[in-house]
Amino acid sequence: MERRQRALDALAAELEGERLRSGASTLVVPDTNLFLQKDAPVAEIDWPSLVQGDDAVRLVVPLVVVHELDRLKRQGNSTTATLARTSLRWLLDVLPRDPQARSGPLSAVARSTTVEVYVHEGPSRPEDADRAIIEVTTWLATVSSQTTVLITRDLGMRLRAVALGVDARQLPDR
Repeated sequence: MERRQRALDALAAELEGERLRSGASTLVVPDTNLFLQKDAPVAEIDWPSLVQGDDAVRLVVPLVVVHELDRLKRQGNSTTATLARTSLRWLLDVLPRDPQARSGPLSAVARSTTVEVYVHEGPSRPEDADRAIIEVTTWLATVSSQTTVLITRDLGMRLRAVALGVDARQLPDR
């Protein structure tokens, strides 16, 4: 049974990798704090310039980020709650309605940058959300063999990710 489970897990990873490798692109994993900047909406970030790539950019939002935004819209201070609600509405608008479609364009202007939510195995509401985001980034890099970058505004998150071998970049707070 264990051998079959390992074989099935390997096959699932291979299939997931094929999906993630479709088309030349850089995978960008945003930390939750990127969605909580009043003066710097995610849709207005020049992602290709940020990652210094010529390829298309796939903004891959881990499910844990969506859950953190859901929590913050109810439990955050009024500014954070408003920003979380706004970000969730934006995600709902940009993600495709068709359940078979995985991603949608970031905006009408930035069509080479797409947005998708990555639903992964394991707890999606862990106690240590930063660790879960780092693990998703590591997994995506491993199975896709594509350039994969974690973007955050949090120095601690960047240092932790880099210490774990993740290409992590920090944007300044505005």
